Amino acid sequence: MASKDSPSLPGSSLPESRGVSVAAPGSVLSPRARAVCRRIMRRLALLIVVFFGITLVSFSVIHLAPGSPVDLETTMNPLADPEARQNFEKLYGLDRPLPERYVKWVGAMLRLDFGVSFSGDRRPVLTIISERLPLTVSMNVISLALTLLIALPLGCVAAARKGGWFDRITTIIVFIGFAMPGFWLALILMLHFSIEWRLLPLSGITSLEYESLSSWGKLMDLARHLAMPIFIYTFGALAGISRFMRSSMLEALGQDYITTARAKGLAERVVIFRHALRNALLPLITLLGLSLPGLIGGSVIIESIFGLPGLGQLFYKAVMTRDYPLIMGNLVIGAFLTLAGTLIADFCYGLADPRIRSGSSGDQGGVA
Repeated sequence: MASKDSPSLPGSSLPESRGVSVAAPGSVLSPRARAVCRRIMRRLALLIVVFFGITLVSFSVIHLAPGSPVDLETTMNPLADPEARQNFEKLYGLDRPLPERYVKWVGAMLRLDFGVSFSGDRRPVLTIISERLPLTVSMNVISLALTLLIALPLGCVAAARKGGWFDRITTIIVFIGFAMPGFWLALILMLHFSIEWRLLPLSGITSLEYESLSSWGKLMDLARHLAMPIFIYTFGALAGISRFMRSSMLEALGQDYITTARAKGLAERVVIFRHALRNALLPLITLLGLSLPGLIGGSVIIESIFGLPGLGQLFYKAVMTRDYPLIMGNLVIGAFLTLAGTLIADFCYGLADPRIRSGSSGDQGGVA
C-alpha cells in the first residue's frame, strides 16, 4: 500500500484543483451540461406559460370586441328573427360562456385542431392556413436573406468609413426608406412598372397561361409576379437593419480590443470582419429574432394590395368577417413565431459569443 509521502503518478491530479468541473464517474452529464439542461427546461416552461397567456388574452379580446359573425349574418337580413339569431349562435358555438369556449378551444388546439372556418365552405382552419402559409413564408424568407446580404456589409462599410461619401449616400438612401410607406411605394411601383411601362404584372401570383409554360417559364412567371412585393419587403427592412448594424459596428470599433488588434498590425479587413463584426452582431441577433412575427404581420397590407393569396390577406379577411377560428389560428402562428424567435436568438448568442456558449458569466472579464 502506497504511503502518504509517495509521489503521485503523472496525470493523477484531480482537475478540480484547477477549477474545472468534471462529471462524477457514474454520471452521464457534466455539471455544466446539467446546468444548461436546467436552464433550457426553465426557458421552455416559461415560454409555455407565456404562450397560453397570449392565447387567453387574444381569445378574450376578439370575442369581446364589438361585432360578431352572428351580427354580420342577421343585421342586414330583414327575414332574420331572434330564433334565427339563436340558431346561428348555436351553430358557431357562441351560446356558451366565454371561459367554457376557451377551455374547449385549448383542448382542441393541443390536438392541432383549430376548428372549422365560419365562412361558407366550413373548411378546417389548419387546411386553409396550410394553403396560404408557403407563399407568405417563402416571400419573407427570400426578403430577409436579401436584406441580410445587403444590410450587413452596407452597415460595416458605412461604419468603417464614417463621414465619407459612401456613408453619406447610404444615409440618404436609408432615410428615404424610413420615410417611404410600404403601401405608397407599392402604388408607385404598380403605376410605373405595370401600367405605364408594362414590365411586370399588376397583381396576382401567376399568369393565365401558367399551366402551359415550361418549368423554367413557370419559375420566371412567379419571379415576375413576386418581384415588386419582395423588393418592397427588402427595401423597408434594409433601412432599419443597415442603420442598426452601422450603429452597433461603430460601438464595437471603439472598444479597446480593436485598438489592440490594429496595434498588432492586423489588416483592417481582418479587424472589421473577424473581430468587430462578431461582437456587433449580438444586438442584431435580438432584432432578427423578434422580427419573425413580421413574416405574417408585415404581409397584410402588401398582400392585399397585390392580391396575393398569402397568410396576411387571409388574416385581414378573417378579421373583417369575424371568423374567430381563423383569427385564432393566425394568432397562434404569430405567438409561436415570437417565442421561437427568442429561442433562436438565445442559440445564436451562443454561436456569436463564446462566453455565452461556454457558460462563463460576464463578471469574469475578457472580451470575445
